[in-house]
Amino acid sequence: EFQARHSGPFYSHSILSIPNDLSKEAKSLLRS
Repeated sequence: EFQARHSGPFYSHSILSIPNDLSKEAKSLLRS
């Protein structure tokens, strides 16, 4: 049910991986 309601790109991978993706983006922004 949860996956059916949240089938957007943000929910295509697990919820736990989202903070990890955000931290990767933040690090890449700091590098640039």
